[in-house]
Amino acid sequence: MTKTNEVVPNISLSSWDYISPEFKIVHPDSSFSNMIIGDLNNCYWSYLRRDIPHNWYVDRDEPFIGFLNRDEAHILYNTALKFAGEKALEIGCLRGWSACHMALAGVELDAG
Repeated sequence: MTKTNEVVPNISLSSWDYISPEFKIVHPDSSFSNMIIGDLNNCYWSYLRRDIPHNWYVDRDEPFIGFLNRDEAHILYNTALKFAGEKALEIGCLRGWSACHMALAGVELDAG
């Protein structure tokens, strides 16, 4: 059984859950039990990149507000790995998905 904060070497993702090659991967999904694949038609935010063929994840209770996609979350995670042990700040933490990825990388995170 994989712990939430372990790097997952060969996780099985759907073809719509792209993560850039050579990235170290974490899979904290078990801590986000309300995270589901959203319907792009439920979001009227004009900046949503609808042309990118990634799964769009949302919270079951607010299906019109999305999380970072897996690649974006792993860009944060792999960048934060380079700063493990250093202080980091996230401004605007809503559900904690991006904050979780940075914290798992080992930064001393202050989020608000």
